[in-house]
Amino acid sequence: MSTLINVMTSQETCFILRAKLGNLAAWDHLLSDMRRNKREFMGHLLLPVGVKVDRKSTRPMYAQSDVIRFINAVRDEFPLTERPAGGGGIDTIAVAYDPTGASTWKDVRFKRFVCSH
Repeated sequence: MSTLINVMTSQETCFILRAKLGNLAAWDHLLSDMRRNKREFMGHLLLPVGVKVDRKSTRPMYAQSDVIRFINAVRDEFPLTERPAGGGGIDTIAVAYDPTGASTWKDVRFKRFVCSH
């Protein structure tokens, strides 16, 4: 049984992390290291929920709820004295999410997209 979740690309995820947490890390490199199980950030891990298939390439997609949870966990661990400016509009894509039978996030393929406009 699949559920509908909002996902975003790694570029959009980096943008929102930078907007909400500032330059605490090189977010694009950190997310790449997290995907390869090489690194955590302050004891927290943010992994994609699946991949978007574009022709022959695959792009990691992050659940909006996981990104928000990660931001809140990092803020609890490292309270910022001054919050960075708001992140503007982030485009998310609604997808049918069904992790049944998937052993890792790499095995979850998003093929059907729900029109959000």
